[in-house]
Amino acid sequence: MLLSEQYPYTMTAVNSACMTVVERTAYSRFKQYPSTKELADFYTPTPEEIQFVKSRVKSHAGLLGFTLMLKSFQRLGYFPSPELVPAAVINYLRSCLKLKNWVKAIPSVRAQVINDRQFVSTWESNLTTKSLRKWRQ
Repeated sequence: MLLSEQYPYTMTAVNSACMTVVERTAYSRFKQYPSTKELADFYTPTPEEIQFVKSRVKSHAGLLGFTLMLKSFQRLGYFPSPELVPAAVINYLRSCLKLKNWVKAIPSVRAQVINDRQFVSTWESNLTTKSLRKWRQ
């Protein structure tokens, strides 16, 4: 029995060698072509997240970029370079936020990315603190 037959969900045959599928490694990455279900499950912002993001940004580009960083961090556990985010994810978030197609997701100023990362980290730590309080009760 071939190793790829024994573990079909984790292995793929490439040039007669077996490799782990990138999406299933410890180092998470975006799927290049996520399904509609994956987009809805992983990248739909909640009303609380949208309210939080809107309280921190002033422009449509900021809204899209910050939401993109928030959802990417939640999905991957780290902040990816905005250029590595698949167009499908950007377009999905743009439609969720009801933004025009001309609104860019990639910030033009590096300082804005650093600022967004600090806010996302604060948001995530606040969520963790809230869930720990509920768990202790």
